[in-house]
Amino acid sequence: MEVSFCPGFRVEHCVFISHMIEAAKLSTPATVSNNIICDSGAFKAKSNIPFMQLGDQDAIVDRNNCYFLRVPETERTLYLVINFKEGGKVLGHTRMTLPDYKKRVAPTDSVVLDPQFAIFKRLDPAKVPAFPIDQFVDTAVPLDFPDLFATNPEVVKRGMGLQPEAFANIITK
Repeated sequence: MEVSFCPGFRVEHCVFISHMIEAAKLSTPATVSNNIICDSGAFKAKSNIPFMQLGDQDAIVDRNNCYFLRVPETERTLYLVINFKEGGKVLGHTRMTLPDYKKRVAPTDSVVLDPQFAIFKRLDPAKVPAFPIDQFVDTAVPLDFPDLFATNPEVVKRGMGLQPEAFANIITK
């Protein structure tokens, strides 16, 4: 998803399974909040390709997001800031982990957790890959909105990801 020239852009209560978010040319910061953002494929994670590419550190407000990573948060680059400025100097392309972002850009209450998607409660645990998101590449497994509801109590309590009440009128029970 690329966002350019879109004042007040917001991404809230979404689930990103495979993604790349770019907010490179924004006149006002984009707000990314209450989402579940899962690590990409194994190749992207191994190559440490960032989750988000930002024009500068003011391009985005990261708030109350759940990042589900393949590797420890201190090793996984979430942000690539193209024109990073620090201490009055332009440092250019700067890669940041979530702890780096919290220290160098802005405090955020975003966390790294396994959202424990509902779909994994109905699948045979022996058939779920080590990184469960890889299951979604198997088109033989039917997938619907309720499958992507988080069941991790902390994620649910914090209102991250899809909200079941928003789907109450469209889901056949």
